[in-house]
Amino acid sequence: MSSPKSSSSGFEAERQVGVAVPLLHLRGELDLESEPRCREILEPALEEGPSVVLNLGDLSFIDSTGLALFASAHKTLTARGQSLILVAPQPVAQRVLEIVGLDQEFAIFEEESQGVAYALSRRSEGA
Repeated sequence: MSSPKSSSSGFEAERQVGVAVPLLHLRGELDLESEPRCREILEPALEEGPSVVLNLGDLSFIDSTGLALFASAHKTLTARGQSLILVAPQPVAQRVLEIVGLDQEFAIFEEESQGVAYALSRRSEGA
């Protein structure tokens, strides 16, 4: 994995290398303070495509700022026929996604390997 980028809120965003698709691990709390750090690592991944996988297994909190970042990334990718894929959201994050209806917009998987496989299948379909 690459070196993590941290903020004072304890948030880390880390790019996993050696994977055929952009795979980011998010840890800690994604909020107004940490959103710029997340955006800093997410935006280059959006350009690489075909899809981006976000592992939320260690994300303990997400507020509306983080949700807006995910929604923006999703919009950017879907405009190109690509996907933002979420994996392993903790129950709190899953519930927030459900409340705002984003669980219907994103491909969400329990296991990282499932999300990566889905991203690779989308690439082979030409999406």
